[in-house]
Amino acid sequence: RLDGPFHRSFANSGENCGLEAGTPSDGYPDLPEKAHEEWPLLEAALTSPQARREIVFASNWQEVCPSCYIRLPSVEIQKLRLCGVGTAKNCCCKIIIWHGA
Repeated sequence: RLDGPFHRSFANSGENCGLEAGTPSDGYPDLPEKAHEEWPLLEAALTSPQARREIVFASNWQEVCPSCYIRLPSVEIQKLRLCGVGTAKNCCCKIIIWHGA
């Protein structure tokens, strides 16, 4: 799981992580390593409203895409469980951030 202020910020609806404000926060040094596939879009989302539209937040545990309601690939379900970030690779390809991770 992601540790530190980054994860706590996402657990609080993403309000303090920088995505809402469009400004970077320094509280997530482990994110590029733990979510290396998702990192380029997450980083872009800090400054791009268009990139932010490619990220969805899931407040309740689910094994389906919160946008398309299609079951996620097993690998992505495991990534959500382990670090709270995964990708809906078999449908809309949006990044999913699980608040409860």
